[in-house]
Amino acid sequence: MTRLISFHLSVVLIISLNLLSCSGEDGLQNTNSPIDIPFESAFLLQEKLLLPEFVFGNFSHIERASNGDLLIGDESNQEVWLYLSESDSWTELVIDDCHPGVDTYIISAAFSDDHIFLINSPSLSGHSFMRDSSCGSRFTDSFPVPYFIKGLNDGFLGYLTRPGEEIPLLMRFDSNGNTIWETRFENHPNPAFSYRMMGGGIAVSQDGLAFVTTSSAPELHILDIETGEFTDMKSPLFDGIFDGVNPGFNERMFRENMFKWMSEIGPHMIVAGMGSLSDDYILFSTPTMIPRENDDDYYLIYRLSDNAQFYTRIPEENNWTNMISQGYIHEIHHMDEHIELHIYGINEEAFPE
Repeated sequence: MTRLISFHLSVVLIISLNLLSCSGEDGLQNTNSPIDIPFESAFLLQEKLLLPEFVFGNFSHIERASNGDLLIGDESNQEVWLYLSESDSWTELVIDDCHPGVDTYIISAAFSDDHIFLINSPSLSGHSFMRDSSCGSRFTDSFPVPYFIKGLNDGFLGYLTRPGEEIPLLMRFDSNGNTIWETRFENHPNPAFSYRMMGGGIAVSQDGLAFVTTSSAPELHILDIETGEFTDMKSPLFDGIFDGVNPGFNERMFRENMFKWMSEIGPHMIVAGMGSLSDDYILFSTPTMIPRENDDDYYLIYRLSDNAQFYTRIPEENNWTNMISQGYIHEIHHMDEHIELHIYGINEEAFPE
């Protein structure tokens, strides 16, 4: 089963892969009007990290651990690099070194307390490494390969669809890739679109909740990590700001010729990524596809404690990113002779009560 994955700095598109979907029971309506916050007020530059030359490439994902370690997926060279913050050192994670003969194309990665998890597309397999980069294990052949994973203290969450289906599942796995539970999304806003357009995300809170969204709409579908049951939904969000495809979506035309339909619909926004900035703030990265000259890309920010909504236009000198992990935004900047990773954190004082 071949999957074509393309990541660009202006648009994220997947054919026959999907990331992140949603469901929920009683949807909680939010009527707060979104408030505009300038980027330079909303975010503070915390660090600039110079990447070594062997990491040059197109980056498919960046995951951050609580201690500052980083996983960087270099799509162009089909490599995954581990940065160890304490020693300021880099090492490559090579599946073939641990399991010879396995072709590698990593589509997702995550940290756990003791492990690093990698999802490999060519072999449709899951693999683990230890946090010091030593070899772990290959998951059983019956492991249902997710498109995207989110690390937990004792395993990970995975998002996937079964062959021939579009409605996704959210599954919890232990550190050996064994399934603990699975949950099907009953109220997905647009499965035909989200199945083919990569985006959305999963964020995990300190109190045992997971927040899930899809590429077609910045909604929050909330589930209990222990039971796998959806407990709430926050929607609609960011009315008047997010201009997506859901109103008037023509599922039949989209299935028949996705590229033609996408060009005919014109400029529209997708949720390219989502993550938590703190225990109280969730960020949606929402670039415009097929943009006009004056179209902006946005970060949409939702405050959980009072349902407040904020948005910030991404300045031209900044590179929008879907790489939000452990409370930070990670921007890739290609300089003349090197690549820098700019790491931003939220400035909560800039957001009015």
